[in-house]
Amino acid sequence: TSRKSFIKHAMDKALSGAARDDLRERVAGTAATVVIGVLRGARIVRVHDVGLMSAVTRMTESVRRSGAD
Repeated sequence: TSRKSFIKHAMDKALSGAARDDLRERVAGTAATVVIGVLRGARIVRVHDVGLMSAVTRMTESVRRSGAD
């Protein structure tokens, strides 16, 4: 889901002004989609920001295994 246009469109609705054009905001949206995918059982995700999304995935898996909501 990395940096896809649907993420930009969703973030545009939530943000205003210069934040809409900030790539970091799209990365945050990508992280959210990765979390959702992992929680729904995805075993592989394709992303641009491998190191960051790897950390997001590890954290999500850790929280999921601990049973935290």
